[in-house]
Amino acid sequence: MKKEEQLSRQLEMNFSGHSKGNLFREHLANAEFSVLLELHIPGRDSKLESVVSKYSELESVAMSPRNFPGGLAFLDDSPDFPSLDPGEFAAALCKTGRDRHLIYLNGRDRTQEDIDYNLGIYRFEGFKNIVAVSGAAGSTLEDAVKHRYYDSANILQRNACSKEPLFAGCVANPFKYTRTDSILQYSKLNKKIAAGAQFVVAQSGWDMRKLLEMRWCMFRRSQNIPTIARILYLTPEKAEDICSGKCPGLWISDDLKRAIRKEMMYSLAQFEAAQWRRLQIHAAGAKFLGYSGIQIAGVDDPETANRIYLRIQEAMSEFSNYDDWRAAHNDYYSKVEMVPYPYRYYLFENMLAEGVTCDTAKVNSEPLPECSFAERFRYRLARFLLPHADRMPAEDKRLTKRLLAACHRNCDSCHLPQTMYVCTGNCPKLLNNGVCGESRPSGDCPYTGTECIFAALLRRAELDNDYSVLDENIIC
Repeated sequence: MKKEEQLSRQLEMNFSGHSKGNLFREHLANAEFSVLLELHIPGRDSKLESVVSKYSELESVAMSPRNFPGGLAFLDDSPDFPSLDPGEFAAALCKTGRDRHLIYLNGRDRTQEDIDYNLGIYRFEGFKNIVAVSGAAGSTLEDAVKHRYYDSANILQRNACSKEPLFAGCVANPFKYTRTDSILQYSKLNKKIAAGAQFVVAQSGWDMRKLLEMRWCMFRRSQNIPTIARILYLTPEKAEDICSGKCPGLWISDDLKRAIRKEMMYSLAQFEAAQWRRLQIHAAGAKFLGYSGIQIAGVDDPETANRIYLRIQEAMSEFSNYDDWRAAHNDYYSKVEMVPYPYRYYLFENMLAEGVTCDTAKVNSEPLPECSFAERFRYRLARFLLPHADRMPAEDKRLTKRLLAACHRNCDSCHLPQTMYVCTGNCPKLLNNGVCGESRPSGDCPYTGTECIFAALLRRAELDNDYSVLDENIIC
């Protein structure tokens, strides 16, 4: 559908969903623990009226009054199945209370003009909350390179610079188990917050120490903004995909794989019972660890949604304080090693141990890898020979760039001086501003199977004792 036709259709829609305030933002500001249901937007070949009818009861469940605020989180992040327009679908489904919902705005195959257009449509329709993501790439290198990605940091910048910025959040993946990968993930988070992120959604995972790690890391950096934990409600099909490594960015330990596969051997009722208890442990844990809410993924029917709300309420009543929850959590996972051995890095020592707090926790002092002699030599020589590469046509000095910075692609523009002479054109997603959240437990790229290119950038930042390129400088 052309943008002009789409805008004309949007203009015909009613304004009953508009409100002057922003309930979602107010709930976060008032420390009211919120529960969002994640809804994947149907495919582009779906009839709008049919899918609105299908999900209308789920929307009613999410909006029903209860002890904690609710809402929907709209995602259209599957590269394999193009979806309906997020704004159009959300506006058709949600006639009221649009300020209680989130829309994920992803940069896959979108230009700056597309981003500005989508921000304008969401604003016009009365949606006030977005989460900026660069976009999923699929499961293979071929899938990754056939798309272009507008970086989430740049989406946040475009929103912040608009006349009426929406309440914008970002995504971070704390489930990283090498020092390099952890620092790169938190550095990208710093950059997103600097670009305008006002809340953070933590990617799915079951290691509560990693969720706590992100909270403590942000607190020590004085990043006092709300955080939301994404919790995946497992079905047998989704559990098999995760255990088989088919979900980039969602990697679990061998122990947890064995535990989940054992649950899959039982009847469906027994499998579901195991998921209910796991959901309760993690939902209550998110609250006690300082999260402002949770986003439940994997549910698209109203009956299951109602049961989830009931189970969460039961968990909140069962665990009256942090110590009770901590004891239950440690007992629940007493026979399960959560780290994907041999990768077991945590930023802080002894998290979830009795008496250990953010103020008293000792930082893990594991050293970072250093540049080799050859890498230092190439870096120094590149700085001498290519100091103005970002001001010149990208094709200039191609051979020198290839020898010193491994440039292999015909980049639209050159950013070598801004990235410590690490060519970001070698990233399958062509991200300029830092890592995605999909790396393997080793820190390697899930698409190339080799070291993430930003690991070299971190080594050079450590060499120069200059981390601004990782934490602050945003490349447009």
